[in-house]
Amino acid sequence: MKLATKTSEPWLFGAIDASSIACFRVFFGGLMVWKAIELWAKIETYYLHTHLFPYEHLEFIAPFPEPWIQTVFATMAISAAFLSIGLLYRLAALLLFLSYGYVFLLDQTTYTDYDYLCLIFCAFFLVTRAHAAISIDLLIREGRFFSRVPHWHQLIFRTQMFIVYFYAGMAKFSSDWFHGEPTREILRNKIHDLPFAEILSSEAAIGIFSYGAVLFDLSIGFLLLNRRTRLVGVAVLCSFQWIYYWTFPGSAFPLLAVGAAILFFSPDAPRKILEAIVGPDAASKDIHFMRRGTVIALIVLGVSLQILTPLRHFLIPGNVNWTSEGERFAWRGKFNAKDGAFRIFAFNPESGKREVIATSNYMTKQQASFMSIRPHLARQFARFLGDEQREYGIQNPVVQIEAVASLNGRPYQYLVYPDANLGAIETGEKYIVPLDRGQPIGHYPQTQAEWYEAVQRVLNPQ
Repeated sequence: MKLATKTSEPWLFGAIDASSIACFRVFFGGLMVWKAIELWAKIETYYLHTHLFPYEHLEFIAPFPEPWIQTVFATMAISAAFLSIGLLYRLAALLLFLSYGYVFLLDQTTYTDYDYLCLIFCAFFLVTRAHAAISIDLLIREGRFFSRVPHWHQLIFRTQMFIVYFYAGMAKFSSDWFHGEPTREILRNKIHDLPFAEILSSEAAIGIFSYGAVLFDLSIGFLLLNRRTRLVGVAVLCSFQWIYYWTFPGSAFPLLAVGAAILFFSPDAPRKILEAIVGPDAASKDIHFMRRGTVIALIVLGVSLQILTPLRHFLIPGNVNWTSEGERFAWRGKFNAKDGAFRIFAFNPESGKREVIATSNYMTKQQASFMSIRPHLARQFARFLGDEQREYGIQNPVVQIEAVASLNGRPYQYLVYPDANLGAIETGEKYIVPLDRGQPIGHYPQTQAEWYEAVQRVLNPQ
């Protein structure tokens, strides 16, 4: 460890200006305040009155009763605001990480790569001194706006963004993507009213969008890291994220990605701009607060987890795009068109009665849609129903789910075995129907009637 510390000392622990990471802190804190406000609106309709899908082995994490659940979201908003302005920074960073982490773990159906990235950034702010510039804490304590921090403070943020982009590009290495799906369908839905719709929907344009997305993800990290290509990288980044937002309206990831671009500029760039406006600040002061050996150990552990976790799906049988096993925490993004439908039956072996379960009594449409294409959630919900049936006094209840799905325009097929008792399936047992990769792709129902007919061909074959 001593040798590693000496070798990495100039690179990891050399002092840099803290203004770049501080500017990102201000931006990120504001983004999290907005996130807390959005989540607050869902307390009554979502977190308190629907069935949630906890993460496996974390079932003990459940919504607090009122008014404590409101306290969690208020804490999240207030701590994010304090983080942004750099007031009581350490406490604010801790409370934001705990409150947002708690909300993140309440329900799997709300998972997005964006939320996962935000949680990681919350952890980063907890272990760095991002308030070492442009913060009320620093102004009160030392009467200055700027100071310096070890280089690793900025490097961990840069490395994380590089990993996000690179793995998003690697995830697109599939025959479906390079054959233009679901790019072709996305463009068809988005450009039909545009003046150049015919050109944009051509096979050449589809190829440009498909291959261009892969090229962007794999190269943008290198472009931003290289000083000579940084401005080009930022221009490409902003253009691509605008297209991403146009494709997926409402997504906050493009805003976070553009905001994080400041981390790739010279650490003192924001300081130079601010001093040009308000005048020079007092001389910078170096700030260190963690043992160097501890820092190296944490960085090695964190980077190793971020590199290896997205690769775990290679150890799981089946196509990850179909089974969704190994899909989360892997930076796979939104690059598949997957649609599904299901109906759930509960069978009482003693009475012989088989009833249809109305999922609207348990979950929202968004949750049902999320579950319809993810077998592990269907199994989890079946177990919940099985336990509920036993509470009603039914011995050995059978819960079966007829779930059909389509991946990138393939014909609909069963997602899970319809005759399997999902409520009794144990970990390791096969219950997912393998994807029929021999079927053609790119055939999407264009109307509700076509969709219904496609689903019924599987559920009720003639």
